Amino acid sequence: MVFRKPFVFVSLVLLLVVVSLWVPVSEGCTTMIVGRKASADGYPMVTHNDDCLDCDFRIGKMNAQEHGKHEVRELYEYRNRYPAKITDSRGPVWRRENLEKLPQASQWKFEPFGSIPQVKNTYGLIEGSYAIMNEKGLAIGESTCGAIWGSRPITQNGTAMFAIDSLMTIALERCSTAREAIQLMGDLATKYGFYVEDFRDLDLRMSGGEALNVIDSHEAWVFHIICDDTGSSAGWVAQKLGDDQFAIIANQFIIRDVIPDSKDFMYSSNLWDLAKRTGRWTPKDGPLDFTKVFSVYLNNDLIRSPYSTLRQWALLKAANPDLDIPLVTDPIASDYPFSVKPKNPLSV
Repeated sequence: MVFRKPFVFVSLVLLLVVVSLWVPVSEGCTTMIVGRKASADGYPMVTHNDDCLDCDFRIGKMNAQEHGKHEVRELYEYRNRYPAKITDSRGPVWRRENLEKLPQASQWKFEPFGSIPQVKNTYGLIEGSYAIMNEKGLAIGESTCGAIWGSRPITQNGTAMFAIDSLMTIALERCSTAREAIQLMGDLATKYGFYVEDFRDLDLRMSGGEALNVIDSHEAWVFHIICDDTGSSAGWVAQKLGDDQFAIIANQFIIRDVIPDSKDFMYSSNLWDLAKRTGRWTPKDGPLDFTKVFSVYLNNDLIRSPYSTLRQWALLKAANPDLDIPLVTDPIASDYPFSVKPKNPLSV
C-alpha cells in the first residue's frame, strides 16, 4: 500500500521499529482495510501481516471442488507454526512429501477431530496459515485480540469446534460476498463454539477474541468475534467501513457503539445478553460499546497496548497526516476513530 507522503510514512514506520525493539517478543498481526472510494483503483483493499517467529509462511492454492451428497467438511485443531497443515486434500503445498526433512517430522500429526456437513460446491482459494482470498475476490485479513473470556477446543478438554483459521477458510470456500462470509462465520461459531488460537496459554483471555477485515469487490467490513462465557458458543459484531474510509486493527478491537437495526451493522442475537452478563453494561448505559465491554488488557500482554495503540496511531496518521489524535491514549484507544478518510487515494 502506497501513501502519498512517503517521508511521513517512513518516519512513522521507524517509530514502529523502535517500539518493536522495546517489546521482548515482537509478535502480532496488523491488518488494514480500505474502502473502494479511498483506493486509487476504485476497489476495496485489505492487508494482513502474520508476525511470529516460527509460523508456517508457505502459500498454497486450493482448487474449486464439487462434493458428494454425503460428504463432510473435516475440522482440524488450530496450528499456526510449521507445518500448519499436512494433508493431500488441499493441493501439493501441504502434502507430507513436501515437508522439510527435519528430525521432528515423524512427530507431526494432522488428524481431523470433527466435521460439519459439506456443501455441493466450494470455491478455489489462496491460503497460508490463514485463508487469504478466493476466486470471487472475497478476501480477509486477521488480527488476534484480547477479550474477557477464552475457550478451549474439544481436543483440549473444551467444548468448542472452531478457531478463526477454520472460520476464515470455510467462508472463502463457500461465500462470494463479505456479508455472506460474516454471517456464515458468525453462525458457525455460535452453533459449534469458538476457541482461542493460543489455547495453551495460561490465560486464555490474551487471545479470547479475533478481528477480521473482510472485503469483496464492492464492500469492506470489520468483523469482531469473542468466546462466550460458556465455552460452547460465541458473540460477534461487524461494522461496514465507509466507502471513503481507511481503518487499521493491531491486535485490538476497534468497533465501538453497536447500532441495532442499522444496515451498517451485523451482529449475533445474543450480543446484548452477553454484555449484560459481564456486569459491565446495562441498557441504561446507552449504546453497547463493543470494545469497552468485551476488551481486556493484561499487564503481561505486551503484544497489545501500548504496542497496539502505537501501531494504530502511526498508520492512521500515515493515511491522513492532518489527523489530530494523541500519541498517548488509554489501553483501548478510546479517543481514536473507528476509521479515517485518507488525505489522498491509497494504492498498492
